[in-house]
Amino acid sequence: LFLRVDDPLEAAAVHLGGGIWGSLAVGLFLNSDRTSSLPDGGILYAWNTKAFVQFGIQAIGVTVIILWSALLCGLLFGFLRLIGMIRCSPETEKEGL
Repeated sequence: LFLRVDDPLEAAAVHLGGGIWGSLAVGLFLNSDRTSSLPDGGILYAWNTKAFVQFGIQAIGVTVIILWSALLCGLLFGFLRLIGMIRCSPETEKEGL
């Protein structure tokens, strides 16, 4: 509502929250039998420097993906708004798409 985004299914919030949690959970719950780079596992298994570094890498990845997506969406939707193609006319909306 704050950004005036029309998302009646709240798909953006669900996918954003789930994606962030899924990416960060790797650094927390990584089991040592799944990878050779962290022989002791993630933070909840090892609680050592390598596990925290892995969690930091996951957090950097999440940040980069958010910035990349925001930049591309801002450019695309900004351009569409500039040329007047972001929304249909109120008459068309009232008649139904």
